[in-house]
Amino acid sequence: MSDNQLTDLLLYYAYMEQEIEVLREVLCSEPYFQPYSLFKFIDCMKDEPKGYLTAQDFSIYLNERKFPQNLPTKAYIENYNQNKDHKLVYSEFLRAILPISNPELREKITQQTPSDQMIISERTQYLFGKLMEAEIKLTIQAENYKQQIDPNYFDKICYQNFIYHQDLQCYFKQKHINTNSLEIQQIFNRIDLLNDGKIDRNEWNLWINVRRSVLQINSNSYKQSQKFNNNRYSSTKRKQQDQTMSDLLSISKQGFYHSTKPPLSNISYNTPKKYQKQKTDLRAQMHYSLLQNSNKSSKQDLNYKTAGPKAITSFYEDEIQTLKKTQSVAKYEALEPVNYYVQLFVSLIQLIKKIERQKILLSNHDDFSLYTSFQKLDKGFKGILIKSDLIQFCKNPQVILDRYGKDNKMRFSEYIKLIEPRDPQAVEILLKKDQKHKVQMLIQTEISLKLLLELIEQFQQKINQAKDYQKRQSFDISEIFYMLAYDRQQITNQDITDFLQANKFQTFPLDVDLLLAELDLDEDGQISYRDFIKIFGK
Repeated sequence: MSDNQLTDLLLYYAYMEQEIEVLREVLCSEPYFQPYSLFKFIDCMKDEPKGYLTAQDFSIYLNERKFPQNLPTKAYIENYNQNKDHKLVYSEFLRAILPISNPELREKITQQTPSDQMIISERTQYLFGKLMEAEIKLTIQAENYKQQIDPNYFDKICYQNFIYHQDLQCYFKQKHINTNSLEIQQIFNRIDLLNDGKIDRNEWNLWINVRRSVLQINSNSYKQSQKFNNNRYSSTKRKQQDQTMSDLLSISKQGFYHSTKPPLSNISYNTPKKYQKQKTDLRAQMHYSLLQNSNKSSKQDLNYKTAGPKAITSFYEDEIQTLKKTQSVAKYEALEPVNYYVQLFVSLIQLIKKIERQKILLSNHDDFSLYTSFQKLDKGFKGILIKSDLIQFCKNPQVILDRYGKDNKMRFSEYIKLIEPRDPQAVEILLKKDQKHKVQMLIQTEISLKLLLELIEQFQQKINQAKDYQKRQSFDISEIFYMLAYDRQQITNQDITDFLQANKFQTFPLDVDLLLAELDLDEDGQISYRDFIKIFGK
């Protein structure tokens, strides 16, 4: 049997683990979040406190928050239950929710002093539900696919009795798939049970062998909807629904939930030391899998071009064939300009959605305001921001200053345009805060601000890459503009939508509006010829 299926599975884990890691980081960045309180809250929902969580506890939790009733929570328990007794103790619960790729945030959470007062916001409850839902779907999808894979591929990857990071990188390189250290780390998060930076044969076998219990759970609820292998190259349209942003907005206005259940003062919950000192320097990245460079045959390119419509807005329910498309598409330089700009617009829409979502989350932090955050960045109290002020919050602040500042300086009015979300409800929440009142920003808020600036940096770097591409290919950028604008002098929402639909990508108007607003430099509701040339021209 070819090992292409194993490659797909590993890439799928790398892709979905990034999404799960994002949810972990957003959850742990919530103000006043304590995993101890969340654990007690779930434990006390039905019966007297037990000191551990069961699949029934999680099912009740999800059902009361209107999540799908057929989610097999037993699969979630089995992912972290080391004793195989179907009981999730606190140390295992911590492993499930702590962001592995963010050592600073993880250390802050694990070193908290537990409080008997349970204050759990509705947004925190919702985020944990989304985290559990995403992981359950990943587990079911992967276990179904493992049935098609020969488990004896350990020796094909391993060269020194263990699988190290470089071994996986070499394996993907042989497949003409470029991976980064973050994606390799996401795979290790699942397979490396001892968390020692290497995968031995026992760890591999525990991971690759099919868990019959999960398949048995899945046989009724997911039998028809989760046939992964049959859908690998399907052109069926994905579910056109992405309510994450609106859901977060609606619950952000609600207060905190105070439980009436008795505290668990007689039960001890200890944080394992291994989760306080993880040896990793990676941080969770708020982005989708970027297109990877790979040489493919003309037949594969043809399959890619003739694939059915794909919605690009579903954040949690991507199928593996979408991942395969994004990971294995031919090199940018090998694509004609039209296909390149199709991929570019898809990537920009994905990024701008995540930027908007992060802006909304940041605006709902109680200790965040525009004025406070500006003062936090302005180290010398100069009244402006320069490159040295932003260097601790993003790797390449120059790209942000080039877009939002003038003469390598950013004034407060320009900073507002950088941070302020497009959603009017979120703007209202942000502007109602006392901007002159000095409040010390919490570490979680600083992390959220840092993630936002890094996302904006990624967006601008995408555009800079497009400029470099146009310079190398030496084609007339105005041809792309008029292909979109149909001989008019501006590009509208419908023009971008039609352009992507003609190339088998389906979008939602609100998503395109976000991109349009970001590229509309003169703020007239359209992308003029001057805007387009200034943004994408060399």
